[in-house]
Amino acid sequence: MGTPVLLAWETHDVATACNLPVVGPAPCLNIVAATREGHVLHQFLYTEQLLARSPEGWASVAPDGRPAPAPQPGGELVPPIQSAVDFSFTPIGLDHPDAFGVTVILMEKGVFKVERCGGVRGLGGW
Repeated sequence: MGTPVLLAWETHDVATACNLPVVGPAPCLNIVAATREGHVLHQFLYTEQLLARSPEGWASVAPDGRPAPAPQPGGELVPPIQSAVDFSFTPIGLDHPDAFGVTVILMEKGVFKVERCGGVRGLGGW
């Protein structure tokens, strides 16, 4: 078994960032553990409790976890996540200090629009 790669994303966030329809349970925090041999998808469903709304219309919400389905070996991944997993194990012969940045460039050369942020947003205490 090779070195695993872990990717985490929120269903709505990936759909918005990549300009795709929402696919799969939402809202949902997804985590995939992948190796060259395959992957396991973990999904953590939640509902959002509205805490407050700003005068500008921004909502402040708190996640409320729901029962999680069983881990899914080989579970279906949305195309941009599947691409990120595939690129993680594709030798590209490039010595670059920002491997994730290279993955973003490769994904953008495909069909996906990717917006990077400086950190995880919107997950509160998760």
